[in-house]
Amino acid sequence: DEQGNLYEATNIGVQIFNAKGEYVGTIHTPYFPVNICFGGPNNDILYMMSWDKIYSIQTKVKGLVLLKAAS
Repeated sequence: DEQGNLYEATNIGVQIFNAKGEYVGTIHTPYFPVNICFGGPNNDILYMMSWDKIYSIQTKVKGLVLLKAAS
């Protein structure tokens, strides 16, 4: 996200680590996510996809969009 946190899909939910690599917390989901991304009009909704379900949660931060320049 824009604060430098890293979100990782794991078998217990989405684990969050700060920019120093320190564990911050876990967003628990009924089924483990296989992919996650930020989206929504303000890029502040975290979408978590399991094999057959999609969950979303409103966050207090915006996801960071990295753009790669075409070569």
